[in-house]
Parts: sequence; structure tokens; C-alpha cells
Amino acid sequence: MLPAIPRGWQACSLSFLDALPPPVYGQAMRRLLLFSILALALALPSRGVAATSSVPRVEFLRDLALVRGFAPSPGATATCFSDVVATDEDATFLCTAKAGAWVRGYNDGAFRPTAPVTRAEAAVMIANLFTTCPLRHRTTTADIAHHAERDRIEIALSHEWLMQRGGRFEPAQSLTQSEALQALSQLARAVADSNPDASSCYLQ
Repeated sequence: MLPAIPRGWQACSLSFLDALPPPVYGQAMRRLLLFSILALALALPSRGVAATSSVPRVEFLRDLALVRGFAPSPGATATCFSDVVATDEDATFLCTAKAGAWVRGYNDGAFRPTAPVTRAEAAVMIANLFTTCPLRHRTTTADIAHHAERDRIEIALSHEWLMQRGGRFEPAQSLTQSEALQALSQLARAVADSNPDASSCYLQ
């Protein structure tokens, strides 16, 4: 999500979470994740990160997986994208993501981890990681009416994880830092408020 700020936080959080049994962690951990994300939001101005700057694809996917409670698989093959080599920091995580169908690469086999995530790509990542969350109501804007990922975009819109921009979705535009934080905080709050003993679209 954030190019510089969360790296240390992510590394610390993921190293701890990796020791826990995936895919779902305890209620206390989910609430801790929510508070961590909200703390990052409050830290943005003091760290000099522009709210309108873009978000790298791998950072947003990592933060989504963290909120959802998924950890990298130790046995994941680390050569699953043409531009990701086994020694890359995110190699195992990205191969876990591909194997779990959280994300697809581009037609040329690349993932482009540092490329800005578009709003359509962000919606697809969210819908893929929260696959049991149904469409609440159909919200179609003119610029997604014929989009290949219309269904997943509408899921994100219907839960207000991503919002319209002046009556348009703008699927090809980059997701901003502030939009990413809003989505992550909404998702973390939903996960934290879910009852792990009941049927829930966030925890199934």
C-alpha cells in the first residue's frame, strides 16, 4: 500500500503472523490489524506521504492479505511471474497469491509489482480475497458497464470498499494512498467486527 511507511510494520507483523496457523487469526489480532491501519492513516501527514500518490501493486496486495488473515505459504514456488525471481523479497508471497487466485499477472507473464495499482485492479484483488462477500446492490457507472471485471468492481462498490469519483469509477486510473487506506480500514473494521463462530462473508 504505502511505498515506504509500512515496510517495517509489515515485516514485523508478517513475521509474527507467519508463526500462526493460516488462514484465519484470532479476534484480538483482527482488531489489532484495524488499529494498525488506522494508525498508519494518522501517520501519513507527518511522514510526508501525499494522499494522492499512487500505490504499488504488491504493497496493496500484501496489505489486503494481511487484513484478510492470509500468510505466505512456505512451500510456494518462487518463480511464478516472469519479472519476479526467487530471490526477490516478495517472491514467495506473490506465488502464494497466484496459486490462491488472489491475483493474475499480465498477458506477458509479468506481475509488475512496483507498478501503480489501478482502481479496477484494486477492486479485483479485494473481491478475490473476500470471495464469499456477495453483491449488495448493483452499482454501474458508464465507464464500467462493459468492463471485463465489472462484476468484481461492483462488489467493491456495493460494500463501499471503493467509492465512485464524481459519478464515475475510473477503472484505469491509479488508486491513491488515501483511497487505499480507506479501503483497508473498512475491510479491517468488517473483519474485526465479524463473529468467527457465525457464517460471515469475511471469515468463511
